[in-house]
Amino acid sequence: VLNNLQDNTKLLFGTNPAPNKNKKGIETSPVKRRAYLSKSKNACKYSTNPEHVYTVERYDHTMCVGAYYHHAMGIKYDMVTCMNAQPLAFAIFTKHDQAVVCKFPVWHERLLEEMKAVDEQEKQ
Repeated sequence: VLNNLQDNTKLLFGTNPAPNKNKKGIETSPVKRRAYLSKSKNACKYSTNPEHVYTVERYDHTMCVGAYYHHAMGIKYDMVTCMNAQPLAFAIFTKHDQAVVCKFPVWHERLLEEMKAVDEQEKQ
């Protein structure tokens, strides 16, 4: 349970997973599920369905995505200037062949302001 949310893995493992000691508890334990599915021989038995909704939670205590700043080693970095007005890229890849599962940019409104300023400078 994370943030009072309970995983619902019925679509992945069914309502009553097979009584296999290797799979015991994977429907309720993210740690056990990660260990089980990190093995290629187990993961290849499952696939994603684009008709379903998948949720992913990412947390980084050094990054403030809301303000687009990164705090590291006591310094506050403005990610707009550090990243040359480029968005963050959030992606999930397969472990064995690095195939893209999903990938999308994370834009901040301050990036648009910076891009407009750069365009204005280039016009002068």
